[in-house]
Amino acid sequence: MGAGPPACPYVLGVTGGFASGKSVVTAMLARLGAAVLDADRVVRELSVPGGPVWQAIRQAFGEQVLDERGEIRRAQLRRQIFADPQARRRLDAATHPIVLEELRRRLARLRHSGAPVIVVEIPLLYEVGEAARALVDGVLVVWADAETCRRRALARGLSPQEARQAIEAQLPLEAKRQQADFVVDNSGGLDETRRQVEAIWGLLVSRAHRPRCP
Repeated sequence: MGAGPPACPYVLGVTGGFASGKSVVTAMLARLGAAVLDADRVVRELSVPGGPVWQAIRQAFGEQVLDERGEIRRAQLRRQIFADPQARRRLDAATHPIVLEELRRRLARLRHSGAPVIVVEIPLLYEVGEAARALVDGVLVVWADAETCRRRALARGLSPQEARQAIEAQLPLEAKRQQADFVVDNSGGLDETRRQVEAIWGLLVSRAHRPRCP
């Protein structure tokens, strides 16, 4: 008697607000056995000189966005898009289709990795819209109160103005929380966050055994 079709992993999108602790929660899920696809890492890989995202940013913003080695001036670009909503929209329009297509390709490979859960960490999942939401089966929002996010942003070296702009540039965290399938409150200590993640992990694994995997 055959073993039947392979179980299909549950694909979980992890998102949240700026400095809410998305990477902390993703790391906890990875230690529990999840395969991880990090959208920010994909962007960095595609942004090397000559890469598809590098080319798109160069076309959208011109040579002035590159340093003497031909690399993207990330800090300069970040300040520009935080301060100018039109610049952010121009960046998003140029890069999101490229990144989403690469995420689809990598996700297709990970579906056959044997992991019961695949975590796709996408900081701007809701901001990107339905094309990003369609990649995943459910969404986990990592929540933290506004003051905690601000304090963590300052600890990263941002100025108070940069921290405010970074937080305000995204969809309000409370709005993301209301749309989520799962929520982790990361305002407190790591032990409390870990307890929440472990409880959610059990639910995710129970949803992984579907009839077939595409």
